[in-house]
Amino acid sequence: MDVLDLAWSSNGEYLASCSIDSRVLLWNMKSRTAMMTPMRVLTGHSNWVKGVAWDPVGRFLASASEDRRVIIWRAQDWGIEAEIAAPFQDVTAQTFFMRMSWNPDGSCLALPNASKAQQPIAAIVARDEWHDVCADLFGHSSPITVARFSPVQYGYGPQV
Repeated sequence: MDVLDLAWSSNGEYLASCSIDSRVLLWNMKSRTAMMTPMRVLTGHSNWVKGVAWDPVGRFLASASEDRRVIIWRAQDWGIEAEIAAPFQDVTAQTFFMRMSWNPDGSCLALPNASKAQQPIAAIVARDEWHDVCADLFGHSSPITVARFSPVQYGYGPQV
């Protein structure tokens, strides 16, 4: 199994991995043993899963797949909170990985390998309003494979 991405929960207790087998595996790192088995297997994607990202609040895990969807999983019961597909409808290029990022307070999620007006973008979606893209990052001529927020929370207007 080729693992394409790993993500630690903010409290360090859980590790998520994703692979070309279309699954996301969750590992309980509190109970490490020589031969670990996943505590949970998430199977909502139909193609390679190329990125995983925990929200900093610990409420959600996002997974991005070659099936042109990002699934938002609820950490409380591992059910599907939302499926985000609109930013990926026109994507034709495949990428080796799709590394997402939550902003520091968890209110937004950056999604790489999206497309708008036949241009590669990174789409920014707001937490709990998953289907509304609140910003598009344009400028590259090839697919964007990684999006990362700064660990510093910036605001508008004069900084005090």
